[in-house]
Amino acid sequence: MANYKDIKYQFPTSAITSGTFADARISSGSVTQHVTETDLQPVKADITALALREATNESSAAFNLPNSFIETFTDDTNLGTQTDGDRVSGYWGTALVETGLVFFTDGGESESSGQFTNKVTGVNGTIAGDLGRNTTSPKFGTYSHYFTNNSSNEVDNYASFPASSDWSFGTGDFGFDGWLKIPNNSYEYVLIGLGSNNTTAGNFYFRFNEWAGNRVGSFVVFSGGSAIMNAYTGTSAYSDDTWFHFAVQRNAGVIRMFVNGVSQTVTVSVGDDNVSIGNSSGGLYIGKSGISPQGMYGYLDALRIYKGTYKYWADFTPDSSQPVGTTTNATGTLIQSANAVGSNKTKVGGTFLYKDNAGTATLGSANDLAIYFSCNGGTNWTEAAGYTAITPVYSTGIKQVRLSETTCTGGTDVRYKAVWANQSTGSKETQLHGIGINY
Repeated sequence: MANYKDIKYQFPTSAITSGTFADARISSGSVTQHVTETDLQPVKADITALALREATNESSAAFNLPNSFIETFTDDTNLGTQTDGDRVSGYWGTALVETGLVFFTDGGESESSGQFTNKVTGVNGTIAGDLGRNTTSPKFGTYSHYFTNNSSNEVDNYASFPASSDWSFGTGDFGFDGWLKIPNNSYEYVLIGLGSNNTTAGNFYFRFNEWAGNRVGSFVVFSGGSAIMNAYTGTSAYSDDTWFHFAVQRNAGVIRMFVNGVSQTVTVSVGDDNVSIGNSSGGLYIGKSGISPQGMYGYLDALRIYKGTYKYWADFTPDSSQPVGTTTNATGTLIQSANAVGSNKTKVGGTFLYKDNAGTATLGSANDLAIYFSCNGGTNWTEAAGYTAITPVYSTGIKQVRLSETTCTGGTDVRYKAVWANQSTGSKETQLHGIGINY
């Protein structure tokens, strides 16, 4: 007969109506099957939205929280790979206004007195003498500017602008272009000049010479009382009494000149292409040089000055969209720089802010804007599991979107990637104004 101690008694669980079980006697599955998991993603999204708002209000740069990253595009510090787009004044996008366009005149078409305007500051130039609009010989529309300075010692009419950082190009890229028609006259015509003397570093003038039958364009930079750079075209670069398109630019450290789109042979007789050009202390003159009393005689239309990368007009013909300098890439990609975290992560969510600057964006892959996550430094990317609009909107024109929690390949470098498609000037311009990711 078996020992009674070996006999195991089994009771139905329904027979146990009182007492307390030890923790070890209850399986975890017996408990969790009755627990509804709390979805913390909405709370996390609200926290990232709040952090974005605070960062925007404080004009803060991108920053990390213990389990989040916030970006408001106030600088480039945490922007990694940028393709076919750029950060502009608090947002990133592929449709960009060329803020380098600091000056434009359309020959007086929209200005009652043939005014000149700095497109960055909105300041109009001060007109001296009888400089105004001329209807006899316009290149475009009804008017052109007309300068009547007719000897090397007269500057009867011109436009002038006050000292500004816009005229300081330094050693970077810049460009001038426009249309001129110069009457037959053996004379030196100064179109653009900076500064009132040739001792201040960077003062310059851009002129056209007609001496001994040669028609030459030149760009001269001064410092300490002498020229530190003198770049000029070959002979017979243009013809008298005929409209011609001119351009001078420095691109990647090299000075070039163009007449009617044809690159001229440029000789740098003094100094080199990499000297510092311009400064913030001199006034800018259109129609004369501030350094010497030489002025323009002839007609001017559609003048532009670029601080930064110079771009031609198609066929050198201005239109209503080009003066503001908008360029658009149909696609673009922005990838966050390295973002090391303290432990292995496999889930990412967040919130982002965007603006339909033109058109209405559709979110998601193969559409206009999509967001992707990586937990392993970009080795693997996974698109956000969902996009949910948050109401009310963040601010006028700025929309909020919650990014659903997304499972990604585990790692310790968590990043976002934004991908644009179908962008086009005036019809589809989608701007990313901020993004917060949590992990």
